[in-house]
This record gives sequence, C-alpha cells and structure tokens, in this order.
Amino acid sequence: MKIYTKSEIESYTDEDKFTEEVVLPLINLVFGMSGFSNNGVFKVEYWGKNKRLEGLYGFDVYCGYYDHFHKSKHIAVQCKIGNITLGSNATLKSSIETIKNQIDKSYKAEFTSPLDHKSPVKIDGFCLVTSGSIGQTARDYFRRLSYTNLDCMDANELAFLYKKYSLVDQRFFKK
Repeated sequence: MKIYTKSEIESYTDEDKFTEEVVLPLINLVFGMSGFSNNGVFKVEYWGKNKRLEGLYGFDVYCGYYDHFHKSKHIAVQCKIGNITLGSNATLKSSIETIKNQIDKSYKAEFTSPLDHKSPVKIDGFCLVTSGSIGQTARDYFRRLSYTNLDCMDANELAFLYKKYSLVDQRFFKK
C-alpha cells in the first residue's frame, strides 16, 4: 500500500481518484488496525460513483462496523477536492452551503444496513475529507451545526494518519 504525503494528497484534482486511491485504502487500514474486524464485519462501500446513491443519501463513502459493545455504527464520508473555506473563494462543489446540504441529507437519510441487510438505519457520524485544507472559519461553522460526531480531515491530517499507521505495523503495506 502506498503511503501518501501531504503534497501528493494535495495534487489530486479528480474526486473519484482521490476517494479510491487515498481515502478508501486509509479507511480500510484504520478500521483493520483499530480491531473492529475482531468484533465482526466492518464494511466500507464507495457509493459516490453511483451519483443516484450519492444524491439520495448525501455522501460518497459508507462505513459500517460493530463497536466494542457489538452495537452497529454507520459513518458517512463526503470527499472533496481542494480547499474548503467560508467565503467567496469556494467553488460550487466545495461551498459551505453545498456541504451543509449534504450533511443535512446524510443525517436525515434512512437506508438498509449493509452490515446485516435488515432494518432501516441512519448514520451515527459524518466525516468531511478533502485533498486540500479546511479553513478555521469553515471548521467553526461545521462545529456550530450541532450534529453529533461531525469530523473534518484535510490533507495534513490524512498524511499524518498514513504515517502513523505505517509506523504501527508495516505488514499491512505489503502486497
């Protein structure tokens, strides 16, 4: 598995490639290293390629797992390219209003749990991930939305996690 640096992450210009090459491998690595697989199934599915699903639920990546008390948890991940700022510099896809609408839609959506294919569930958390930076005013804005478990990760944080998990156990990076 490739270990990405901040500058490599920042160089992405295609959201699908960024999601497939950087975000999904990191999520699988973090879940695997955190012991969630010891509690049963954990699932990571890329729903963003199917724009109908993304439009319906408001997120690109679904992460489902059983916590240490064997309770199912469902996390939505929305991936963006470039910097996320509060102000007129934002593009339509990375504007605060667009992202806020995606967050709202994600927390309201009900879907059949991919973990057990049973009852309808809602997400327990949301993570906004970008290949650029997330300005402090944007972070403050998202924090004021008062959603539970709303996290933001930028290129710097992604690179840190790649480095951290590469140091923990090199065997996960061997093909």
